[in-house]
Amino acid sequence: MIDKAFHQCFALTKKTGSVLIYCMIIMLSVLSVVAPGSVSGAESRIQPALAIGEEYNDNIFLTSENRSSDFISRVVPAINFMYKAPLWDWDLNGYYEYRYYARFHDYVTQNTIPNLNLANHTRIKDEYIFLDVNDNYSKTSLDPVRNFTQESAFINQTDKNVLTIVPYFIIRPTLQMTVTTGYTYSNIWYKDPAAIDQVYNIVYTGFQQDISKRFNMIGGIKHTQNNNSGLAVSSFTNMNTAATSTVQSYTQDDVYLGQRYEYVENSVLSVTVGNTWFRIPETQTDAVKRVSQVTWDAYLTQIYSTMTVTYETGLRFIPDPEKISRREDRYLVTIRRDSGRTSIIAAGGLLEYRNIVSKHLENSTYLISGTIDHSLSSKSKIILNLEADWYKDYVGSTKTQRYLSGARFERLLAEKLTLALFYNYSHVYSPDVSSSNYFNNRYSVELRMVF
Repeated sequence: MIDKAFHQCFALTKKTGSVLIYCMIIMLSVLSVVAPGSVSGAESRIQPALAIGEEYNDNIFLTSENRSSDFISRVVPAINFMYKAPLWDWDLNGYYEYRYYARFHDYVTQNTIPNLNLANHTRIKDEYIFLDVNDNYSKTSLDPVRNFTQESAFINQTDKNVLTIVPYFIIRPTLQMTVTTGYTYSNIWYKDPAAIDQVYNIVYTGFQQDISKRFNMIGGIKHTQNNNSGLAVSSFTNMNTAATSTVQSYTQDDVYLGQRYEYVENSVLSVTVGNTWFRIPETQTDAVKRVSQVTWDAYLTQIYSTMTVTYETGLRFIPDPEKISRREDRYLVTIRRDSGRTSIIAAGGLLEYRNIVSKHLENSTYLISGTIDHSLSSKSKIILNLEADWYKDYVGSTKTQRYLSGARFERLLAEKLTLALFYNYSHVYSPDVSSSNYFNNRYSVELRMVF
């Protein structure tokens, strides 16, 4: 029955944007049959919620000229479900946002925003054999360099579903060593037909060696087979024409070694270094292009008496809806301070995006952001945020500046009823492309009830 439910959900994902409602009904119906609350040691919780709101947006299409304003009505049913039993753990949370545009309802076809997070952990043989299943359905930006979901409900974005199935087993050769071996199936689907769907088949093995209570080492190897299809320009070549069907499927091999050291209580240094090898078939010949790349991830979390500082740097490969995959280099720092009723978070850094084969720099982003969360009383709080990004496109030789700011006020009207008022402002400026220049104001009011 579980398998049938997953197949139905995945089929609906491909056919409709209403996957959240259907999947929640199917999965909760299945769980009510196969996971009764009377099971010894079982724990369950289900918490539905409903939000209704109204928004005024003075530039819904984010245009530099001929700006279009509209009133947008929102209805957002949501659910949070948890079930834990000796055999397995289930966690499901999600919402389905329906938006009605008073003036432009005939022009805005993407009037729903579904979001679903489903996670299952099954203990096939406790302490040895496990199965993890995760499914995430959400909106995503078509360009990973710039998150358009922060600015609009539909501009330059699409629905994305990621289904991951991971069977694995664990052995412990010694009391201090754990070895994990498994297989990962990952299916990435995009609603936009121009985006590239991808399927990953991964086999891996890794170990963790505990040297002491505060120091351990990790290492492992991984083999990945990527199969993808769609209508897009390949990121692996300099083609200027679109290709259909399979778009340069490839294989990837990874090896890594790292360590984690807690040098002071809750202050941690983690460093992992490895290497990745790509084997990419040429599109015009039977030759195979081989690419080698050193990879790394490093984190430093330092706890001070008044703040927490986190430094992060790394090189990784991320999916790209329109270019299969990108190399991302990141150099980030985050500072957090909690004092009484106020939390302050400041972050900044540099992100660089490169072509996997040529390793040429294609885009870079300098960013800074700040958030202040202050509780005015036990029933009300205010949240202020500010973000600035500076983008550079080296392929198109263009620069773009983006500024986002917002303010949100929340008031608990009753035990489970919350009123929220919020305002968001965005301003984008490019000295090279005048059509990219625009500003946008959004005013919203919302009532949310948790049942």
